Amino acid sequence: MKLKWTNPIPAWPRIATVALLVTVTCFLVAAQFSVVESTNVPTTSRIAELEDNEQTLNLAIEFGFDPLIVKVVRQRSAIMFAKSNKNRLMWRLIRTPEALSFGMLSLIKAESGGNPRAVSTAAAYGLTQLQLPTARMYDKNTDVSRLFDIETNVELAFMHLEYLMDKYNGNWPLVLLSWNRGEGRVDSLIRIGQSPDNGYVRAVLTAAMSRNALLLNGTIR
Repeated sequence: MKLKWTNPIPAWPRIATVALLVTVTCFLVAAQFSVVESTNVPTTSRIAELEDNEQTLNLAIEFGFDPLIVKVVRQRSAIMFAKSNKNRLMWRLIRTPEALSFGMLSLIKAESGGNPRAVSTAAAYGLTQLQLPTARMYDKNTDVSRLFDIETNVELAFMHLEYLMDKYNGNWPLVLLSWNRGEGRVDSLIRIGQSPDNGYVRAVLTAAMSRNALLLNGTIR
């Protein structure tokens, strides 16, 4: 007598199980492709990082600076601009973080040529040629050795720049002249009706011009 085998599991659970297995398999395959794709295609944040690095390197070449100097200046520019942009009078000429970065890099070019160890006969130190009393307005514990540190010097310089921008309502030439001659001297000349201009503003605004010209004609690379 031939026995007839019957499946004790009803048809609908078997169909549901097969459907579930197919769904899970498709999900795993899709996940694998997603992982492969994510390792080959840069994310938005990664693209932004690469573009930011490219801008830093371009400015480093333009000014002939260590890229670290440019990176720190760009970071501090973004922080200062975000913090102070509510005061519109401060930003009549400097309207973007990029413009602020270029302004500070031009000042550094004129002051020290990008040498973090620069020392002047007027006892000014580092990239932005800060004098110790000025630096101690913002950090009373600062000493000369700290002014040779790139990040410290640039951070203190931006604090002083913000103070001058606020004092002179964004008058960029007066800010630069006060940086060079001291605000006391600039203020006293203005009070007696004399121009405080001594050629420093032009020196800063054209600080990178000669190098840029050489870059354009291929003399330096």
